[in-house]
Amino acid sequence: MARTDHLPLSTDPSTKLMPWLVGFLVFIAVLATSGSMLLTGLANMWDKGLSGAVTIQIPPLEGDSEIETAAKTENILEAVQKTQGLGEVRLLPNSEIIALLSPWLGDNINPENLPLPQLIEAEIDDLELVDFEELNRRLRAISPGAIVDSHDVWRDHMIGLLNILRLVGLSVVALVTLSGVIMVVFATRGGLVAHNEVIEVLHLIGARDSFIARQFQSHVFWAALKGAMIGAILSFGVIWGLAEMANDLTGDSNLSTLPGLDTIQLVILGSIAPIASFIAMYAARRTVLTTLQKIM
Repeated sequence: MARTDHLPLSTDPSTKLMPWLVGFLVFIAVLATSGSMLLTGLANMWDKGLSGAVTIQIPPLEGDSEIETAAKTENILEAVQKTQGLGEVRLLPNSEIIALLSPWLGDNINPENLPLPQLIEAEIDDLELVDFEELNRRLRAISPGAIVDSHDVWRDHMIGLLNILRLVGLSVVALVTLSGVIMVVFATRGGLVAHNEVIEVLHLIGARDSFIARQFQSHVFWAALKGAMIGAILSFGVIWGLAEMANDLTGDSNLSTLPGLDTIQLVILGSIAPIASFIAMYAARRTVLTTLQKIM
């Protein structure tokens, strides 16, 4: 798109701040969009992970000896293995249970001083075939303290929270877009007022409204693109910095525990800057044409 200088718009005070404002809005939009993408991936990962397994907790009952607890655990293990819809079943060793509890209770957990429940993990092959109420009833008949945890409540609450946060991010993008359009409209109207005399001269020598609109849309496009590219680069820098901080916290060099951004998502994020520039250009063009039609 060629730039033209029939109107001295580059010295217009109403448009000098446009690159900075567009850059800031694009910066916020990229961060909000990337956050929504990450939350979507995290929700899908948790939904898939928690929907594919069920945990059975067998706490030691008061008065039961270790032999009685082991016998009940073995009976429950056999009952779970015979349950329709469940696949591989395994009894978690104490070392894994201690590893699960260590973030809350510390690393110095002594099973002799702290009775540990027995945990059985079962994979779900076919969720529709699993009757959790019947399974819970059968296991409680073997050990009254047995607890079947399908993670439904916790999963639904967490995914619901993530979906709300995702909608908040998308709402931020929508508000940023609306704010950008309003800013361009007011800046363009200010430019029309500032250059009213020059526009009248152009009309007198035969210039059409579309010609004047092209002057404004070209100026707005390049100003918005310059600011949008700066904002996008800064936002990608922030995303990279946050990823590095997450690497340091998790000790994972490839963020395998987090849903990263794939190539398509990165392309979408990279396209926000040019899309914002075209939106600004279109808003400027429509503003000029609408305003001139009312004046003339």
